[in-house]
This record gives sequence, structure tokens and C-alpha cells, in this order.
Amino acid sequence: EITYHDQEMTRFVARLRELGLYDQILFVVTSDHGEEFNEHGSFGHGHSIFQELLHVPLMMRWNGAIPASRIGPTVSTLDIAPTVLEAVGVPVPDVFEGQSLLSTARGVARPGPQIAFSDKLDDRRVATAAGYKLVVRGNLTWAFFNLRDDPGEQNQIDSGRRHPIALRYLRGLYGQHLGAGDRGDWLLGGTGGESRVLPQAESQIDAQLCEQLRLLGYIDSRCENLN
Repeated sequence: EITYHDQEMTRFVARLRELGLYDQILFVVTSDHGEEFNEHGSFGHGHSIFQELLHVPLMMRWNGAIPASRIGPTVSTLDIAPTVLEAVGVPVPDVFEGQSLLSTARGVARPGPQIAFSDKLDDRRVATAAGYKLVVRGNLTWAFFNLRDDPGEQNQIDSGRRHPIALRYLRGLYGQHLGAGDRGDWLLGGTGGESRVLPQAESQIDAQLCEQLRLLGYIDSRCENLN
């Protein structure tokens, strides 16, 4: 699959060059998720929130507008739309949660904490920043990983005593992300404000679509009972 996409992208770029359009195109190469290959006991995707699923590539190119660089701090797919809008000169709406990466690509540090959030339905949520990863489960139990020392997430940090500042930092930021008004609300599981996590909506699908989604790994339930 990787070889196929590489060959097709080569053909695509070659044709753009022939047409004289290559330097006029803004390229964005990314993914909505990765794939598991038994790193943590599963294959495919949709089963967990380990880095092999969350850590996806992001490459952008537009001649003259996006300078060649490698961005080190944590970024999110939420940053793609603001980056594209700024690159083409369109104002970024205030409701966007992401930040444009253009200033960072030009060597200017972005303001505020660089943190990425990920959700898997309502039972597991993730906050990643500064080389650390916090996984919060629905019952407010948590798992904690040092991604710099353990990028494969093979050794969960059982106690926050080893990294107390990083743990408190991530828990505080994620509490704010959920809408917690103060530390007490977050630790008690309350919100204290309007949550920024959208409620799960009901959807109607038929058996054929259900089976397609199941084969792709997006749902776990069986589809026989659907009409």
C-alpha cells in the first residue's frame, strides 16, 4: 500500500510539473489515524489510543509560502486548517481551536502550551504535551507515559511521584479542555462550565454500511440485526 501511494504521488507530481502547476499547489499530506501491528496486542485501528494510532505524519508544501523546516513541539491535526487559511491569506475564525504553524515554521515560538487532545468515544481521552502522555478513562482512572524515554508505551508510569509536575500539568490542561472551572471540579469529575467535548449523536445506518465500517475497524458491533 505504501509503495502504491508513493508511485501514484510520483505520477501526480510529475503531471503537475508538466502542466506548470507544481509551485502553485499547496500540498498537505497527513492521515486521520495510524495502524496497529500487534505492538499492544491488536491489528488494524479503532481498538486503542496508543501512539501507533495517534501519531500521524503531517507534511505541508507551498513554494514561497511555507518555509522548509521541521517543527519539534507538539502539533495537532486541528492546526492544519488555520495553517492553510493563513497561507492563502484568509482570516482564521475565532472558533478554531488549532493554531497556524506558519510562524513556527519561520522560527517564531507559538504562544501558550503546545498540547494535543485525542478521544476514543467517551471512555478514554488523551492529552499529549512536552513528551508526556496522559490517558484518562471514563471512571477518571489514568495512565501516564514518558514518550521520550518510552516512545513505544511499553512501561506505564504507575505513580505520579516520578514526574509530578508533568502529571499535574497535563491533568490541569485537560480539565480545562473538558470545561472544568477549577482544580476541584476537575479532580471530582465535574465540569463547572460548558464542556468542549461534543455529545455523541445517534446515527442511523443500514447493514451494508455497518459491515463496511466494521471491516474498516471503525465499529466493533455485529451488523446482523440491522435492516
